Amino acid sequence: MPYTDQVDQLKLAINSVIGQSHQDWELILVGDGPSRLSVEMAHSFDDPRIRHFENPTRLGLASTLNRIASLAQYSLLARMDSDDLMHPERIAKQQIEFERYPTLDVVGSNAYLIDGDSNVVGAFREPTLPTGGAGFLRSNAFSHPTVMARTNWFRMNPYNEALLRGQDKELWLRTWETSHFSKLSDRLMYYRVPRQLSAQRLVRNEIYNRRIIRMYLELEPSKLARSRHIISSFGKQILFFAAEFDLVSRYLYHRRWTTLTQSEQFQAELEVRKIMER
Repeated sequence: MPYTDQVDQLKLAINSVIGQSHQDWELILVGDGPSRLSVEMAHSFDDPRIRHFENPTRLGLASTLNRIASLAQYSLLARMDSDDLMHPERIAKQQIEFERYPTLDVVGSNAYLIDGDSNVVGAFREPTLPTGGAGFLRSNAFSHPTVMARTNWFRMNPYNEALLRGQDKELWLRTWETSHFSKLSDRLMYYRVPRQLSAQRLVRNEIYNRRIIRMYLELEPSKLARSRHIISSFGKQILFFAAEFDLVSRYLYHRRWTTLTQSEQFQAELEVRKIMER
């Protein structure tokens, strides 16, 4: 779990790991140029399974994730961000998938969407797992914080440290043909997205997404499809510029989730409440 300046959200993220039904784990916390308050929060947990590290300067997500893979002592490594929450069955269910299918390299899952105040908004919209290179080019395949992979796989396939955004998409594009992926239908993460989207962040993400598309554009079979990718990316960027306007921001946010059944909503809210009260 890399962290920078999350503080209270970091506390909840750590609580969600401590509350896992599967209790044989280590939590590797790496502060990437962290704030003093975040470091104090990280060290406030008295649990020998939590290991603490700090980067000497801010290195970025890709470099920090590669460092975590080098530090891991277990054969499976579960990703998460310091503002997201694990469902209590996350580790157990993904580990079972690896035991059931020994050739698997990476297992992701579906997720819930929570807002900045940890309210359960709904089910996070998820693409189905692509079956070919063009499909991986068209979608992000996995919600990055849901991913668990074999530690050796992460070490043999490091994140591209030249990319400040979209490192996960580039990794799937680089490895899909030689790796075995699976995606569980279970919602095993509470993926946090604040309701007020940052136009600057969205635009920056799309710039890097376009860079990655160009790196792997040959995966698209036709010139027309390749042109559509680039044109679509520029179109999204123009729309994202307008995300500072409330109407556009609400539209973009609504596209990120779908409604849960009443029972699913109740159960999801109950699990989040347990994490907050821990």
